[in-house]
Amino acid sequence: MTPLVALLREWEVQARELLDDAQPTEHPEGVLSTADLNQRAQTLRRLRWFTMPRETQKVCHLWPALRRHLGPEPVDALRERKVGFERLFIQLRWTDERSRSFDSTLSSLITQIDDYLQCEEQILPDVASKVPVAEQEAIARRMIIRAGWYPVQPHPDVPARPSFATAVKPVVAVFDRLRDALTTAPG
Repeated sequence: MTPLVALLREWEVQARELLDDAQPTEHPEGVLSTADLNQRAQTLRRLRWFTMPRETQKVCHLWPALRRHLGPEPVDALRERKVGFERLFIQLRWTDERSRSFDSTLSSLITQIDDYLQCEEQILPDVASKVPVAEQEAIARRMIIRAGWYPVQPHPDVPARPSFATAVKPVVAVFDRLRDALTTAPG
């Protein structure tokens, strides 16, 4: 197994563990206690802090290689699913955490991320066989090194131009982390 495929499989296992922790839970009285709400908010924050920087890294480093070696179809499929769960992360941030719609949105988020992970898992054999090993090693190194410089919130309004995004990402990442430190919002 190449370093890139091993890294992506490791991230997938970690993401699935976080998804299991984030599953909506039914409370006997139908209302979650404050402690349960705080626990769920922390779990969602960990899920977002794990997912968003890694997905940004994939977009910057992995997706161009996929496009070159596998064509645009796998990247388009991944992008479609990524946009879906980013939209749900944003929606969760503005949904009342005690409402039934929060649980419904959370379930949809978990389903969307799981669908994304399955799609990614399906292309890993092609990545291993069609992307040159030296290029995979370089991509894996870049993806490991730069984890702290990527945003932890979805930012759909930021232009996708690579030169602009490269300059803005560290600033946005610091802003996201500061906002998370000062807020109690669950998502």
